[in-house]
Amino acid sequence: MNSDNTIPSRGYLRGTAMGSFFLTAFSLFWALGAILSFGIYQLLFSLIVAAVSLVLAIAAVRLLRAARSLPESVSFLPVKGRAFKLAVIFEAVAIPVSVGVLSRIRRFEYILPVIALIVGLHFFAMLPTFKERRYLIAGVAICLLAVLTVLFLPQTMSIEWNRGQHQFAVWSVVVGFGCTVILWLCAASGLVSASKRARLISKGAA
Repeated sequence: MNSDNTIPSRGYLRGTAMGSFFLTAFSLFWALGAILSFGIYQLLFSLIVAAVSLVLAIAAVRLLRAARSLPESVSFLPVKGRAFKLAVIFEAVAIPVSVGVLSRIRRFEYILPVIALIVGLHFFAMLPTFKERRYLIAGVAICLLAVLTVLFLPQTMSIEWNRGQHQFAVWSVVVGFGCTVILWLCAASGLVSASKRARLISKGAA
C-alpha cells in the first residue's frame, strides 16, 4: 500500500502519468457540476479549473518524457487486478442505476453525493492493484465528504449578489468542488512522487 513497493521503471512512470491524466479528466466532471450548481462567478471558477488542469496535464507530459530515460524491462511486484475490475463494473452499474432511481423519485439533490460515495468506494479497490496509499486517502476523503455534506449542510442556501438574492445547491457545490480538489491533490501527489524518484534513478545512473 505504499508507492515505495513499486520499482521505478518506464512503465511505472507511464502508468503514473496516465493515472494523473484520468484523475484530472474526472475532476473536470466534478468541477462542471459545482460551477453549474453555483451559478455565479462561473467564469472565474472555470478559469481556475482550466489553469490547474493545464498544470497537471503539463506535469504528466513531462513525466512521460522522463520515462524515456529509464529502462523498459524492470520487474514489478505482483499486483491483483481482479478487485479493481470488479469495482469498475460496480461503479459502471451503480452510478447510472442510482441516478435513474433518484431522478425517478425526484431527489435530484442526492445525485452528486451518491455518485461521490460510489466513486470513493471504488478507490479502495485500487489499493491491491496499484499499491498506492494516496488512493486510500482519496477514497476516505471522498466518502467522508459525501456523507458529512448530506448530514450537516443544508441542501440550498441564498446569498446576496448583484443587488439580489441568489439561491444555489450547497450539496452539489461542496461535493463538486471538494471532489475536484481531492482528485487534483491525488494526481499531483503521484506526479511529484514519481518525478522525484525518476530524478534519483537518473542521478544514480549518471
